[in-house]
Amino acid sequence: MKNNNPLADEEYASSLLNSLQECYELALEAKKRGIDPEREIESKIVYSQAEATEYLVGLPGLAKRMKELVTEVPIAQVPFKLAEEIVYGKFGHLEPEKAALTAIRTALAILTPPGTTAAPMEGIVDVKIKKNEDHSPYLAIYFAAPMRSAGGTEQAVAVLLADFIRRALKLEKYRATEEEVNRFVEEIRIYEREVGRFQYRVSDDQIRYVCQNLPVEVTGVQSDKTEVTLYRNLPRIETNKLRGGALRVLNDGIVGRRNKVLRYVSEIGLTGWNWLENVTASARQEKYLGEVLVGRPVLSFSNLFGGFRLRYGRCRNTGLASMGVHPATMVITDNFLAVGTQIRVEKPGKSGTIVPVDTIDPPIVKLLDGSVVRVDSVEKAQQIRERISSILFLGDLLISVGEYLENNIPLDKPSFVEEWWSEELKQAVFKIGEDEAAKKVRIPIERLHELIDEPLYVKPSLEEAKQISLCLHIPLHPRFTFFWGQISVEEALHLRHILEKNNFTKNGEGIELQDEFVGSAKTILEKLCVPHKMKGSRILIEPEEYGALIFTLLTRELPDPLPNKTLELVSATSGVEIREKAATFLGVRMGRPEAAAPRFMDPPINALFPVGSTGGTNRNILEASSKGLVLVEIASRFCKNCNAPSHFVYCQNCGNRTTTIMRCPTCGTSVESEKCMKCGRKTAPYSRTTIDLAKYLNDSLKLLSMNTPPKNLKGVVSLINPGRIPENLAKGILRAHFDLFVFRDGTVRFDASNAVLTEFKPSEIHIPLPLLRQLGYTKDTRGNELNDEEALVPLKPQDIIIPEKCANHLLKLAKFIDELLVRAYGVKPFYNLKNAQDLTGHLIVGLSPHTYGAILGRIIGFTRSDVLFAHPLWHQAKRRDCDGDADSVTLVMDVLLNFSRSYLPDQPGGRMDSPLVILPLISLLEVEDQVYNLENCDRYPLEFFSLACNQTHPNEVRSIMRFVGDYVREGLHLDTILANHLSKQIDGGPLQSSYRKLGSMAKRLESQMALSDKLVGVDAAIVAERILDSHLLRDLSGNLRAFYTQGARCKRCGAKFRRVPLIGRCSICHGELIMLVHNRSVGKYMELVLWLLSRYESNEYFRQYASLLRLEVDKLREPSGKKISDYLYGE
Repeated sequence: MKNNNPLADEEYASSLLNSLQECYELALEAKKRGIDPEREIESKIVYSQAEATEYLVGLPGLAKRMKELVTEVPIAQVPFKLAEEIVYGKFGHLEPEKAALTAIRTALAILTPPGTTAAPMEGIVDVKIKKNEDHSPYLAIYFAAPMRSAGGTEQAVAVLLADFIRRALKLEKYRATEEEVNRFVEEIRIYEREVGRFQYRVSDDQIRYVCQNLPVEVTGVQSDKTEVTLYRNLPRIETNKLRGGALRVLNDGIVGRRNKVLRYVSEIGLTGWNWLENVTASARQEKYLGEVLVGRPVLSFSNLFGGFRLRYGRCRNTGLASMGVHPATMVITDNFLAVGTQIRVEKPGKSGTIVPVDTIDPPIVKLLDGSVVRVDSVEKAQQIRERISSILFLGDLLISVGEYLENNIPLDKPSFVEEWWSEELKQAVFKIGEDEAAKKVRIPIERLHELIDEPLYVKPSLEEAKQISLCLHIPLHPRFTFFWGQISVEEALHLRHILEKNNFTKNGEGIELQDEFVGSAKTILEKLCVPHKMKGSRILIEPEEYGALIFTLLTRELPDPLPNKTLELVSATSGVEIREKAATFLGVRMGRPEAAAPRFMDPPINALFPVGSTGGTNRNILEASSKGLVLVEIASRFCKNCNAPSHFVYCQNCGNRTTTIMRCPTCGTSVESEKCMKCGRKTAPYSRTTIDLAKYLNDSLKLLSMNTPPKNLKGVVSLINPGRIPENLAKGILRAHFDLFVFRDGTVRFDASNAVLTEFKPSEIHIPLPLLRQLGYTKDTRGNELNDEEALVPLKPQDIIIPEKCANHLLKLAKFIDELLVRAYGVKPFYNLKNAQDLTGHLIVGLSPHTYGAILGRIIGFTRSDVLFAHPLWHQAKRRDCDGDADSVTLVMDVLLNFSRSYLPDQPGGRMDSPLVILPLISLLEVEDQVYNLENCDRYPLEFFSLACNQTHPNEVRSIMRFVGDYVREGLHLDTILANHLSKQIDGGPLQSSYRKLGSMAKRLESQMALSDKLVGVDAAIVAERILDSHLLRDLSGNLRAFYTQGARCKRCGAKFRRVPLIGRCSICHGELIMLVHNRSVGKYMELVLWLLSRYESNEYFRQYASLLRLEVDKLREPSGKKISDYLYGE
């Protein structure tokens, strides 16, 4: 294995390659046995984007030419230059339409590093040269459903590429007819109504304008069954059904990303696109409130005090859309938030993954006895959780400034926090010198250094904070600054009056306010979030908090005239600047719960082997084999050596390769061509025939030297690959033995939520130090020898920490592979594992659903949580951030042995989420460029906070902070990615969201609304309305529609019918039919709707809508005990 990786250190890269080489050699030896569709490993190992693109596109010499062009032209022009060369025949002669399709796919693959994204190959299905009304030729590009909104820029660039190629082919511009223009408008509106939303809202006039100006036709194949009603049967549009891919390209690509499109136009000098400057689109607002589901609470309203306060920064486990909250916040929100839970956010992006960070501000709550508590630990949160009356302040939401850069939105105003204060102190000390500063404030220089260098852990005492602020003229420390902006000037004056008149009475529990002041002071103290205890009717305040109030309000006389703002007033009465601690609150709701589970097909299967309808609804191979010959659709092949038919690529008797027999599906004739000479039908390499399933089962048991098969051995009703090639049944038997289920490509997967990690502690990943040293971890973050289990260690870019659930699953997979190697392939075992810990150091691959590429990784530890922690570069090599999505992993030997292209479906998108290529090494130059916006600094400079106060564009901070992209531009080696916050433990919070534990919808809704009632930063009545509108009422309406338009299903074979057959029974097996939607399930949410309406004030519209639905639901009650399904069956 070669090493050309500019990122990893040489020793680390060599270690990965050597381990992969060991796997590869054993797998290659095993494959020669001939029990798979190929005797070679079918996942190609590639070392660069150029190699991946060449292999996937199928153009020999492409990789070499890509590397040459990078040195000859600007990087932005490389895709277009290659597209031009493909069209002009540099890589061999192709017909114009084929050349155009290949050129677009190639160029788009280059624009989506590391070249493994499925959209270029799966999303662009065809390119045609068609005729305008004046018979002049133009270019049309056909999109399929895999073109998704998340890749909007690439979608739009595909159209630019098509226009570029149109010119190279000397074709005319596309001129849309009025009917074609209006067809697009109609399709987009129907799609929004009946299928799904777009990311951007575009007006009808704008859609028409774009269609009239596009130089190439944007069209596509059908993606949905829904049809248009007005503009049908148009000559140049082949379908009356919705073309989802084309709609997304136009709406979310060309219009939604118009700024980026225009940038590309400028970079490559493409003329004729100035019309796009007149196009506008609006992003859909209130993303976090757009869809509020039962059991997923709204946690914070936008700019409403008490919710999540924005805090800029990055911890070792945040960034790339991972966001930090205090672990105590997770507990006091009734554990709805757990490690890895997705949240939907107002900004800067759409969503993120929640992880614990304990150096940010924790929540502040009011207890049932009236006490106000700062909940600064998980232990304290668990102690008081059942006694919380209201949540006054939810705590901080830690967000990287890189998220603002990535989403291209202005910075929000920052709240005054410890790291900002330390920068103010640092500047003040620098101005007059350390010695003079220490002398002025009467604090040792060493203590000043601690306050500057460790602001998150070292806090000044009240006296120190007062001295520093008064003598060095910097704002009062945040620890002693309350939320003064949340009370009025009048309330501040009233509190000042109370403190002036209060007798200073101190006992062991705090400083007591006199009874006469309790009533009026209590509300103000709660608004300020001043911690205090209630003892009967007495208020007790801790000495430092009380002292901070006295200092802030009573140090100086009242100014004359009185200011209009409270912050100006308290700055005057204290003699120092009091900064705003509550500048920005973000709208947040819970999204998907964290996930860590084996990947199943629906239904789960053990073997890619057909059983037809004989296996029943469970697809049981043992049951089917007991019924004699089984009718299935399977490959038609022939072994010339044995002169016998076969269904496998290699003969199971002699081992020779078999030949394909093309059969006519109508007359059954065997021919050598793709067209039947008798009836003219297209032939297929498979046929519907009977097989002796019992013989295959016994032969497989004999191969494995097993006497009896597992009781539950599940196959498929029908194969979906183009050749109907089955998997060797022996593999399914062994999987069933180890309780494993196969994915459609032959591999066994485990899915887990993505999370970022740049540093770890040996103690938290449960790996002993000697083993870590063997894996190359010899130094900690500070460069010292690794001798402490609590030391922070930089994570290597391809090492991962997997959930314990995943480890247990991979342990079973490793044992399956060893048994497979020995029993089926006749070679030595590879893993020889005794427990899950033994997986440490072994290789896995990670795969994202929208790619073809498997990214090599190495297991170095385990987490109790349901997330997979990995380096940002590893996630970005998979083209993923950490916004709540889950990806899959499997052992590399599983891919090398069991993956086959022959198993993949042949419809658009069929090759997605498959390891067509394996990238063994990550290159910093060939990953998704979102990571380039990740800051690499352990402090935010003072200038940053000044820029954020002015809400400037985040590009302004590039000159004062270091980002990962700077290392790319400067050609520097990236050793580690620094952070300015710390977390004691990466899985130090609730490990499972209560959403997953509560079970029933009623319990989820009750808990969700109980939390909403506690949150000061949330309006529960609005939440109730959003649940009604976006979930419950919508589902009730949909259930009614589904009931009235339903079909039927056979109880015996599982066949589904859109309409009931006239015979009243299954037309395949004559089994009994049952309804797909039971009438009792239609109104299952009605009680929840009525409960919400009775408890919360809501718009009259929702009440009337619910009443109408209730009338419909009540009509579905069964009359006289007669079931509606009774009318389906024949006598």
